[in-house]
Amino acid sequence: MHLLKHNIAVLLLAVLFVSGCNKKADKPLLVEGNLQKQGATTYQYGTHILTTTNGPAIEYVLESNHLNLDPFVGRSVIATIINTHYSVENGPDLYDVISITAK
Repeated sequence: MHLLKHNIAVLLLAVLFVSGCNKKADKPLLVEGNLQKQGATTYQYGTHILTTTNGPAIEYVLESNHLNLDPFVGRSVIATIINTHYSVENGPDLYDVISITAK
């Protein structure tokens, strides 16, 4: 019985590993807009907000572990971002900033 439980556990881990490996990575998005420091929110993640200026205004919640976004606050920017697929219930998606330049 113990061996059967062990084999089932190993099989489940293998299925989870393979299914995780088959996920397609999101393509980076190139977005243009105004960058602002994020204030207090109900969802409590992200450090900055980028609001698009071309077409309908869309807000992207941003963070970056390798870029300092603060020098771009209050400026019009072009940013390359990737969806991290992190969010809380009814919260927006969180995007990681790969690159950013002032316009």
